[in-house]
Amino acid sequence: MVEVVICPSCNSNLSTGNTSCWKCGHEFATSDRQIAYKKANGFESIFGFDGRLNRKGFLLREAISLSFLFVTFIIAIIAAEEFIWLGLSVHALITVSASVRRLHDYDQSGWTLCSI
Repeated sequence: MVEVVICPSCNSNLSTGNTSCWKCGHEFATSDRQIAYKKANGFESIFGFDGRLNRKGFLLREAISLSFLFVTFIIAIIAAEEFIWLGLSVHALITVSASVRRLHDYDQSGWTLCSI
């Protein structure tokens, strides 16, 4: 896993030596510096509900989700029908998490998704 520094204010990537964000100008206090360090792994970045997500990231996650759904449909047709539920559940989880993070990019709560 790679250690990444992410600005808690605007969610942009930073180098580890920075004391302020290059994008929003947020100055890091000691507690902010601890918040800014995150472990970047595939599971957190695809299934995580915290943080923001731009259009490119949203479309990338949807493409991954639809690809996984397509592969599980093929496996379900060939081997066993139980795989279809796996594909649908993973697709729903990725889509909901990407939608919540996209709502965060618009400065809205993820619970707004429940009212749509």
